[in-house]
Amino acid sequence: MNSSTLMAGSVFAQVLTAVALWLAARSLDPARFGSFVGLLGLVTLAAAVADFGINAVTIRRLARHPEDAAAFTTTLSAKALMAVLLGALWIGLSLCSVASGILSPENGLVSTLLGVYLIAAVLSTTLAVPMRSQQRMTLVAIGGVLEEAVVLVVTAVLLLGLRLGTEAVALAFLAGSVASAVFFAALLDARLRVVKMPTVRALVELWHESLNFGLSSLSAQLQRADVALVGLVAGAQSAGIFAIPARLTTPIGILPTAFSSALYPRVAADGHSMRAQREAAAVGAMMLAAMVAGMAILFVTADWAVAFLLGPEYAGAAPVLRVYVVAMVAASANQPMSAYLQAVHDERFVARIVMVAAVFGLVAVGVGAAAGGAMGAAFGFAAQQAVVFLVLFARFVRRRSMGIEMPNNEDLTSANT
Repeated sequence: MNSSTLMAGSVFAQVLTAVALWLAARSLDPARFGSFVGLLGLVTLAAAVADFGINAVTIRRLARHPEDAAAFTTTLSAKALMAVLLGALWIGLSLCSVASGILSPENGLVSTLLGVYLIAAVLSTTLAVPMRSQQRMTLVAIGGVLEEAVVLVVTAVLLLGLRLGTEAVALAFLAGSVASAVFFAALLDARLRVVKMPTVRALVELWHESLNFGLSSLSAQLQRADVALVGLVAGAQSAGIFAIPARLTTPIGILPTAFSSALYPRVAADGHSMRAQREAAAVGAMMLAAMVAGMAILFVTADWAVAFLLGPEYAGAAPVLRVYVVAMVAASANQPMSAYLQAVHDERFVARIVMVAAVFGLVAVGVGAAAGGAMGAAFGFAAQQAVVFLVLFARFVRRRSMGIEMPNNEDLTSANT
């Protein structure tokens, strides 16, 4: 149920975002719209770097020890400080870019507004941590949908009603993040709504504890260089063909992402127990079966789907899509296995595997592109996912065969205290 709720909320939120961006594209010329999307992408990346796995560590700790309010207030205080500093740095760079002529005054205003949006976005995702740890995924989904609904409404009012420019879309994204932050803050217990200046030691310990989660997240961002690599090695035509499955299959990953998000706090709360393992394996098998069914339909209809959606000039993308969807089956299993291992304090192993796999994957994509263009690059991606699947599956089976409750550092610290 949690997976279904998160998936439905994610789909609805993505549709709302797509409509808002469509309105922006229709109302703005390509140059202005492209500048906004580029700045928004950089801000989104900055928000991911600001988290660097801190939320995941806090969710695991709260799931295991829900009475530990200090675990969240420390995170909230640290993230609030980092958000303000990062947002101020972004705004300062925006103003300097306008003064030096790098950005136009309009883009400078948009970039400044996105700096404020950066602060609100970091706070919003942090304020949702207690709901995620308590497995209240319906509220998490509602918060996500609320954010994108506000984005759409404000975009429509400011662009179509008041006829503002690019700054209207920036204001819309800012308003959406503020709305979701207020929504999540209103749901928190009073004991969790505490923000104070964190000590340097607390910041260092928090970042050190979340290092492996952050590296895992960074590896996912690194993988997004694949299309550019194919273009560099095999040319723009091959990159365009490869980009069709590499980017347009992203919505397909909503189901394993939602399942992994629901699985993580549940396993973290139960620890390394046989019950948690059986539940993860059984429900994971159901999720994977649904993905296989969907991938099979896409595999069979690849020629028709590509021709209907993209036109005959993209006909070469159909066989590439078939290879990619097979690899997506392995990727759909890798994500929840990674979440399970991270929940049972095996995040260092996961970080090492996914970082090495990210580098190996780019090398495989590059070599494949040099040998066979877009098709070779797709086989390179498939090889990466297959290797990761085999390694993670072996680790999961090994954990399952142990079948005992493993003490972790948090438990030992609590016992010593």
